[in-house]
Amino acid sequence: MKLRRFTMVADCDSLRNFDLLLLAGFSFLAVTLAAVGVYAVMAYSVSRRTREIGIRIALGASSRDVLHLILQQGARLAIVGSVIGVAGSFLLRRIMASFQYGLSANDPLVLCLVPCLMISVIVLACWLPARRATKIDPKAALRWKRMTTVLQGSCTSLTPSYIQYSTRPFTISAATKPMN
Repeated sequence: MKLRRFTMVADCDSLRNFDLLLLAGFSFLAVTLAAVGVYAVMAYSVSRRTREIGIRIALGASSRDVLHLILQQGARLAIVGSVIGVAGSFLLRRIMASFQYGLSANDPLVLCLVPCLMISVIVLACWLPARRATKIDPKAALRWKRMTTVLQGSCTSLTPSYIQYSTRPFTISAATKPMN
């Protein structure tokens, strides 16, 4: 009878360990997906702001200033998201208490550690696009002619046809407008 009780406790512990391992795996997957998503959004934001960043660098902004600008944008989003998450956890603390084993719903360690972890993961995910932004060549960014917009499914240029770009950087020469 004692042997039977011992195996039941061992089975219960192994199931609890399996649940904990499964929860840790899905948590790691969720943090990884969040980091990849933030990286993608920030990389897209930096690519859309290439011209602006090139102008900033051409006007004398250091790479440190550009890095600070992009990281500040990402950190601001991370902090706002963490504040909303902590506020949501306070509103849903009774439901969360049933999921937390051995922790109270108002555990300050969890309420401080998780937002800090997420903020650091998000800032780390923002670092790569910010690093790439510091390496933007101002001449190439200012010559970048991809100023197009999608209107009703067709791509139309925002640059008027009578403006001609010269081969020299930073100069635009305007030809005479064609008469109709």
